[in-house]
Amino acid sequence: MHLSTALTVMAIATSMLSCEAKPSGPVEHGQARQTIEATQPVGFSMVEGPVPGQATPYEGELVTYARWRDASGDNLVILSKSGNPASQLHILQYRGTEATPYREFTDGTGSCGSGGTAGFHGDGIWTGDADQDGYGEAMVLYHVDCAPGSSPMRLELVVLDMPDTMAIHGATRLDPISGTRVPPATLPDERFLAAPEPVRTEALELWNEAQFDLAQPPSWPGFFEHRRFDGAVFHGDEPFWSLTVLPQYMLLSMPGEAEPAAIRYTSIRSADGSLVIEGSGELGGWSHGFRVSLKDETTKAPGGEEFPLSATIDWSDGTRLLGWGSLAERH
Repeated sequence: MHLSTALTVMAIATSMLSCEAKPSGPVEHGQARQTIEATQPVGFSMVEGPVPGQATPYEGELVTYARWRDASGDNLVILSKSGNPASQLHILQYRGTEATPYREFTDGTGSCGSGGTAGFHGDGIWTGDADQDGYGEAMVLYHVDCAPGSSPMRLELVVLDMPDTMAIHGATRLDPISGTRVPPATLPDERFLAAPEPVRTEALELWNEAQFDLAQPPSWPGFFEHRRFDGAVFHGDEPFWSLTVLPQYMLLSMPGEAEPAAIRYTSIRSADGSLVIEGSGELGGWSHGFRVSLKDETTKAPGGEEFPLSATIDWSDGTRLLGWGSLAERH
């Protein structure tokens, strides 16, 4: 199973999942859905089939569906939504040749008060057999946004496995230019923590990618492969300055400026052992171009303390700043 795809714990209101469960199963694919390239041992295979309808009813508007066959038999998972804009999301699983309802989950904006939207990430069902036990897994990721653009979204990942249903609860990140940043949140349930390592690995890759994709403001796409620098902080003197690296932009604080300048990315690349970031921003009422080079090399601050990274900031007006820093601590 191939999934491409950041974390902390914060208190999250979870009006999550009303769930009926019995022993479980896995999933497959359809039209607008995204598919995982899966290793398919004996016992697991994705299959084609008719669009869900009268024989396999569902609530609301169809988003996508997936079919597969494994050691437990035939499986069908349907994603649908209700409301315009969507306020409720439905996950329904049928099993067996007679398509018997097996598991059903409903979640949405009920805890938002008024307003809010909900949606499935990528409108997709990710399927495969990561632990190669002959029983497939289906992973569905969705978000609930109670205050679009002004607060983190609630994020949920549901894993349909055999025989368990597992989940990761959490939230996306919020990185305003000024004000308090809210880091991404991740809280796996006990069943997820006890799941086979290959299943956890695949689910967390998907989770991390979704947190990156759903960050507010939106992340710059080219930052993902360099995300180890997310949250890195650099300092320099003469004059004293600080630089924070984020997926959306870099924040440069200079003396005499009430707010940091947001340096918005135009390119990020690796060159000569450094991460070279180019961008533009406004400082002191003037627009500037910036080229920032970050390098893994031990650098001493004026007080003698050593830091693992160096930073060079070149401005379009010829100014050059030299500094030191370190990556963010991960918990």
